[in-house]
Amino acid sequence: MAAVNNVPKDLQDAIREYLGRRIKLYIKRMVKQEVRPDKWENRVLAFSGTRLFVFTSKPSKSPERKCSTKQEHNICYLDIQCIESQAQNKLVITTNEGKSYSFVTLETETDEINHMITHVGTSIKQIFPSFPIERIMKKIDVHPPERLKMMNDMIKTIEQKEHGPCGNFAMMYACMCDYFNLPYREEVAWDVDTIYLSNKTG
Repeated sequence: MAAVNNVPKDLQDAIREYLGRRIKLYIKRMVKQEVRPDKWENRVLAFSGTRLFVFTSKPSKSPERKCSTKQEHNICYLDIQCIESQAQNKLVITTNEGKSYSFVTLETETDEINHMITHVGTSIKQIFPSFPIERIMKKIDVHPPERLKMMNDMIKTIEQKEHGPCGNFAMMYACMCDYFNLPYREEVAWDVDTIYLSNKTG
């Protein structure tokens, strides 16, 4: 099983400094991205609970740090229209805007991509437990299909769990605030989770 992090500590620190402590990252992987036909460059994929961040890595001008980073892309899982993986070490993400991002892992024989796809799929399902994942992400095309077994098993487990109040409203509300870049208001989540639930409207 692949580790969830193969990123040098200096680069991890630079990413954490960029994102801040508020965003929790579950997977961090060094990969290569196709920036134009037949040209691949090093990137870092950082997966949070709702977004994929893509970072560059370059030598730092500061003597205190070996490398610096810059955010290249910020992809909300709700914006992902299609995930494809025709080879074990390749991942292609297409957004609702029609933009495609192609990545390959540094190793050819690896299950890293399986873990990335599983994380995105289960994260969406955790937030929207009552919705079929196909309603949010139109296509997941992975070969061979057996590579999706871990994700499908985890989704079944999520479906069998008891959801939060009002169909998991608090997590859905937080996700939509993040998606539309709106402030998250705890009193709204509290009102729905507490008052609506006590009135048995959830």
